This record gives sequence, structure tokens and C-alpha cells, in this order.
Amino acid sequence: METTAELPTAHRKHAADPPDPPRKPQHHKIKIVLEGESASEKGENAAQEREYAHTKAKTGSGKVKYTVANAKYAGPEESISDIDMHVGDTVTYWTDVVGAEVRIVFPECSPFRDDHVKGTEVLGNQALTLLTPGDLESRCYLKLEDGRILGWSPDYPDAGGDNHVRRP
Repeated sequence: METTAELPTAHRKHAADPPDPPRKPQHHKIKIVLEGESASEKGENAAQEREYAHTKAKTGSGKVKYTVANAKYAGPEESISDIDMHVGDTVTYWTDVVGAEVRIVFPECSPFRDDHVKGTEVLGNQALTLLTPGDLESRCYLKLEDGRILGWSPDYPDAGGDNHVRRP
């Protein structure tokens, strides 16, 4: 009589079990925002946030104008490294800062190209398809109406991050 080792129930896969459904491609909207202080200066930020909220409540758009006039930095609203991205998903980088242009630079390879060319960039407000898996560094920038360019620098690395792109 032949015996076989039995796998624990949690590790057993039955032929009758349906396969896991394929993951549907997701669309990620990554908002690039202005900030008045770097992460190390955020101690004063709570008072500024209250002032922004009060101004916006009164005027509807005062927060944006006030922020643009006093902005020191620009970067993603949420950490790019925390976004669950897969090959086949689409990404749109955007901002609600009036007249600003979004630019994302990839010092190494871009997740939106499959040719592994280094030092490329993409512009905002367009849906881009993720083609390359890996941990791919990005740097975010906003070009404002007044000509200033705010974004990633060695002093403000939070304006970028690694795009963790997994296989589908």
C-alpha cells in the first residue's frame, strides 16, 4: 500500500477549486501638490493648514493662490512607493494648481517604456500604461505660471520615490 504525505488544508489546492481571477488593470491618479515647508519644517504646518482651510472656505480658490505664492516645494500628495502598481495598469500624474505643468523624470529606466532607456521624462495629464516591472526611481516637478520650477532636489527627496511595479 502506497502512502503520500498529506498537506495541511490551508496549503492544499484542489483541482475543483476555480483559478484565481486575473487582476483587472487599475488606473492610478497621482496628484502633485505644492507645499510650503519641507518635512523637517512641518512643526509650523498645522497653523498654515488652518489658514489655508479658512481661506478656501471663504473664497473657494484662495488656498490655491495662497499656496502658489508661498510654495517652496512640490511633490506627490501620497507616497509613490506606497501605491500598488502592476504592469498593465495606467497612471496619470496631475495637479489642480492653475496654470502649472507636471513633469516626472526617471533618472534610470521609466516604468512606461520597455526599451530601458535612461534619463527619460513624461508630462502630466495623460494616461500612461506601465510596461516595465521593478523598483524604478522617479522625481516630480511642477512648472508654475510664474516660471518657477518646484520639485525634487537632494534637499527635498520626498518629491519623488520608487515606483514599485509588479508583474500582473
